This record gives sequence, structure tokens and C-alpha cells, in this order.
Amino acid sequence: MVLSHVVRRFVAIVAVALVAVAVPVAGVDAGSGPSGAPGYTNTPMNSTTPVEFTDVPAGASFAQGVAWLVDEEITEGFGGVGRYSPASPVNRGQMALFLWRMMGEPEPVGGGDCGFTDMALASDEMNVAACWLKQEGVTTGVNADGSVYGRTGPVTRGQMARFLWRLAGEPEGRTSCGFTDVRGDDELLTATCWLKDSGITTGTNPAGTLYSQANNVTRGQMAAFLFRQAAAPEAWDITRLTPAVYGCEVLDVRSCMLPFPSDHFTTGDPSTDTGLRLAYERISTPINKDGRRIDPTEQNRNDGFSPGQALLTYLPDVDLDASGAAPITNIGMSLDDDAPVLIINADTGERHPHWVEYDTHATTDVDRLLSVLPARNYDEGARYLVALRNLVSTSDTPVSAGPVFDAMRTGVPTGVPIIDARIDGMQDLLGEFSDFGYDPGEFVLAWDFTVASERNLSERMLHIRDAAFETLAGGAPSFTAVQATANCVPACGYDANRIVVNGTYQVPNYQAGTATFNGRPFNWGPDGLPVRNPQWATLTVPYRCVLPATNVVSTANRATMSLYGHGLLGN
Repeated sequence: MVLSHVVRRFVAIVAVALVAVAVPVAGVDAGSGPSGAPGYTNTPMNSTTPVEFTDVPAGASFAQGVAWLVDEEITEGFGGVGRYSPASPVNRGQMALFLWRMMGEPEPVGGGDCGFTDMALASDEMNVAACWLKQEGVTTGVNADGSVYGRTGPVTRGQMARFLWRLAGEPEGRTSCGFTDVRGDDELLTATCWLKDSGITTGTNPAGTLYSQANNVTRGQMAAFLFRQAAAPEAWDITRLTPAVYGCEVLDVRSCMLPFPSDHFTTGDPSTDTGLRLAYERISTPINKDGRRIDPTEQNRNDGFSPGQALLTYLPDVDLDASGAAPITNIGMSLDDDAPVLIINADTGERHPHWVEYDTHATTDVDRLLSVLPARNYDEGARYLVALRNLVSTSDTPVSAGPVFDAMRTGVPTGVPIIDARIDGMQDLLGEFSDFGYDPGEFVLAWDFTVASERNLSERMLHIRDAAFETLAGGAPSFTAVQATANCVPACGYDANRIVVNGTYQVPNYQAGTATFNGRPFNWGPDGLPVRNPQWATLTVPYRCVLPATNVVSTANRATMSLYGHGLLGN
């Protein structure tokens, strides 16, 4: 699918950060017994356990959801310091707080006074949360006249299905989906089938035939449910989605992260050289070929995007030749006055040379992304404006702007919060284009992105290099060297005119975690720079050296060394 192509580009933005290992997807709900949730392992700083909860192991099916709850400040844990208590049941008061915080802590009309007489002992925050749920029609309470909320009562899986379905705007769905144990009215049947169809639950047995509506919901299950719901925007009535819960880009409906790269996925940070920092949401990153969502923790340390990043979006059925897009064989066309792709340095107004092509790795046109590739790297730390304009389809008709971009361009509110929240920013962006003499009325799509600063791109690796060489004091690292036997030469793919030397050498270890070199994150110091792992300061790394036998001992005819193989592919 198209996300696989986004994944390839997404992981390429990291100049020095390493991606943490994710956990696999399993088949049924989180909680006791066989369970599973979309996989994620958070590895902050020097820790190898998710968000440092001692009762949330890295391989737990609910770990990804728990890490997201903490990121979004929906929970700080429960049951004591360092505990999340995933097996504990969720009561109605806790559930109100979970849902209210998930939606951005909106203020209900009347505040925390909505007629729930049993909430006198509750906190002001819980009162507000319960009243907001009542105002939004997510709950009416537990008695006929709506005067009792039932704060300390448990939440069953059947009740949770209703809560989440109503929270999402009561989207239409089927009432029969293979859950043989679901009994109740059409609302419950629709809600449980919506959960299943949306990927929020697969049921409580491997066959997916049991939902277990009478079972109480645990905190682990709650984390998995909420994370999956937030990660499935297509499961919502769009008018119920708000920026607080929606981590996706809205300009390109084909994928959550298109167009890419985009400053939509950044947040302000005065401590960086660009004033920004990447802010990918756990719920919005692509899923890789193993079914795991990419862990954004390490990428989010960067203050911009790669200076060589291809620009990606989904615009099917565009005739690039008829549109006048620059091919790789004529990059100069990209700077023509009528070029259909504009990449403009926001400070200088200078146009950036590029070429345009469709992704040749895609197996179908439905999955094929439009790629705009820079002919030279972007300036480090610079911000760029991007626009696509005056495109022609393969049927020789003009390509129209999408409805979301068109709404933002006109500046007329739509009533959809996730769109309307972006109108002012888009108006400012289009105003910058106008200042440079371009007509936004011609645009099919427009966005902006910021390139990572020089310090961000190089400081961490230069720090590692300098610190590592300093420990050598001008010498060489410890190593072993063993000349291969004659039998190894053909087995290794080399002929008799080659000498193959295998060996190991000692490498300073700046990774967190155990004594392996398998792509773990850096071991971060208090200054934000990597420091050597105090427990495993060095790693023993294998190498192979291939020498030409005819001149290896000749001082008059020396061979030049070529070094390759940086371990990216795991070997």
C-alpha cells in the first residue's frame, strides 16, 4: 500500500538518530490472557522499558497505547510510583478523565455542574469531564433521570463500546459482524461491530467470534482501545475530530503523513537552531512491513527535515510531460517561469532546482506517489515553500485542488475543527507566495517545510567521533586478524588472487541498552549528546578485509583501501 512508500522516505530523514525496536502485532485485545495491540516500544533516554513503568514491559501488548497516553498527558500512571497498573479495572470516573483528556480537555457549558448529584466527592477535573461527556451525549448517567453518574462503578466492555462509538459521533455501521456473544439493542450491536471494523478490537478469542461484553475493562485494554481509536481517523464522524486527537495531515487524504515533509509535523522549540522540533505523533506514523508503527522518539529530537529529502504527495493521473514538469534529463525546466512545481526559499525567494517523477517502486497506480527530488541539497536550517500549480491530467483536463486545500485557500470556515484550525496558517502561507509574485489561485496544493540545522545534522556524530578518537590517543583500537584458509576463499566469493583476512576490533559503544549492536537509540547524556554506555563501553565488531595478493607486499605498487558496509542492513 502507499504507506510502504512513505515508510521508505520517512526513515531516510534521520541524519544521526537510530530507530527503536518496536513490538509485534498480535491478534486479540490487550489485557489478561492472549492479547495484542499495534506494537510500539518507547525508549526514552537511557531506559529500555516503556515510559519507565515497572509493570509495563517492552513486549506488552498495551505498551504502545500506554506510551501514547503518557505522551498526550492523559495519564501519569496509577497505583504508586512507577506503576501504570494495567490489570486494574477502569471505573467510570477514570474513564471520564481518559476520554475528556483525549479530546483536549474541552470546557462544557456550565462547567462541572450538570446535575450529577453523586459527584460531590469527585475532583473538579472529574466533574468537568463527566459533565462534558453528558453534554456531548456520550453518557446520560446510570439512572433514568440522569442525576447519577456512577463514578466508582466499573466499566464493562459493552459499556466501553457505547462510550467510544458515541464519542466518535455515532458513525453508521453494520449490526452483525461475527460476535456470537453480543446481545442487546441495535446501538450495542452497531458499536461493537464498529469497534471491530475500525480495528479497535478483534475480540477476546483468536477466531474473533467473542467480544465478552460483560467483562470489565482493564487499564491495559483501555490504553489499547483509545490508542487504536485515535490512530483510526476514518472511524470517526469527521466533525468530531479535533486537532487534540487528530495527529494527521489533512491536505492529502491518501495518507496520514502526506504531503511530506511538512512543518505540520513540527512544534515550536526555542532551544533549537531552527526554533522548531519534529513532533510526529505515535498514532500517525506509518506502519512498516512487519505491521509495526514507526517509533518517532528519536526522529523527534531533530529540528527539521533532511536536506536531501524528496517531496512526496499523492496526485494520481497527472501527465507530467503535458504539465511541463522538469524530468531528470532537463532539470533546468524546474526554474522556468511557468514550471508547475515551485520550491522557494522563504527567506530569499530563490527557486530551488528539482525534477519530478512518479515512484517507480509502486506496483499499482493506486499506490504511486508523486516525488519531487532536489537537484542539490536544500540549505541547512532554511524554510521552503512548496506549491503545485497548473497541472494537466492524462485526459488533458486541468487538475483541480482538493476540497480541503480549496477550503483553506478560500478562508471560509467549514465547521470541521481539524480543517478550520488550519485556515489561518494556510492564509499566511499563501500570502508569502503572493509577496513573491505568485498567484495562489493557480495552486493545486501548497505547504512548507524546514530543513534541519547544521548543528542538528552533524553535532552528535562529530561529538562521538572526537570523543572516540580522544580515547585512542593517536593509537589504533584493539583488534584481531586471522588470514582465511584456502577453503574460505571460494566460499567467500573471491578467487585465488585475493587474500581474505577476517577479524574483530573494539568499537566504542554509544548505544543504550544491552551489549549488542542492533540499532538501539543513543545513550543520551544530560546535555543532549550521546555518551558511552557505562555498562558496555565497547563492542566487539567483526570485519573482513580483502587484499590483492599480487601487490600486498610491494611498497612500489600499493593498493588504495576502500571501506564499505556500515551495518544498516543488520550485518
